[in-house]
Amino acid sequence: MDSVYTQLKTQDSDDIESCDKSPPLIDKVTKMQPMRRSCLKKWCYITLVILLTLLMGLFLASYICLSRHVHTWTITTPSIDSLPTVVVPADELEIFKKEVKAFANDLEIGKYYKLKPLEVTERNLNGLAYQSEFLQGHTYTRLVTNEVTMDICFPMDDFPGGKGRYLVGKNTLVWDPEKSEIHTKLVLKTSSSEQVYYDATFYFETDHMNLELLSAYFAPLDWTVPKHFLDKQRNLLEYLGEYPVGRISSIALREEKVIISAVP
Repeated sequence: MDSVYTQLKTQDSDDIESCDKSPPLIDKVTKMQPMRRSCLKKWCYITLVILLTLLMGLFLASYICLSRHVHTWTITTPSIDSLPTVVVPADELEIFKKEVKAFANDLEIGKYYKLKPLEVTERNLNGLAYQSEFLQGHTYTRLVTNEVTMDICFPMDDFPGGKGRYLVGKNTLVWDPEKSEIHTKLVLKTSSSEQVYYDATFYFETDHMNLELLSAYFAPLDWTVPKHFLDKQRNLLEYLGEYPVGRISSIALREEKVIISAVP
């Protein structure tokens, strides 16, 4: 029997292509990637805008707060007699600086038993202030028995809200030899009246150079150091590290000079 061949009828190639209209899978993947990147960029921009807004708000709040304090503790006119200036020849101040450096070096290396006392004079202190661009004409220091006072008058133009305003006041340090106490205070002249900016008391023991904080008050925040904090305080001179403060026997405040003596 002869074999019979029958040709199956198929659709034209054009018909086959028209039936499959869905795009290839690889095209779908390539179209999704740009969409995800676009969303990521948007979230980055939003996050950046939020951070910048917060930083600007923090800066503005800090500026306003500092400006408020400047207005509270300063005045619009110096309202203080022009501070005297003391001009000391440069070679004289160099001799004084060398004396201080030699005194400190001899203390450190142990050559202090026959060390000559160091005298810090009112003239030299004010002469050093005149050499400073920041302090010149803005401070004047006075030394009397058991007391140091410093008159200050600083322009506040470089501070927020300080244009045309001045920080005017008097800083004092009083030594009570009977109680072995140091009392320091800064009183400022403000638009309303004189106000205490800070007030602190220290206890000083000459036998082993112990310095402890007994009380402290900071007026801008109306904050007094709590007692439990003061009770935990150790010798503040420990923060000087290994500097030989124990080799200093006395610091005497005299008229127009301070005398620092080493252990005899």
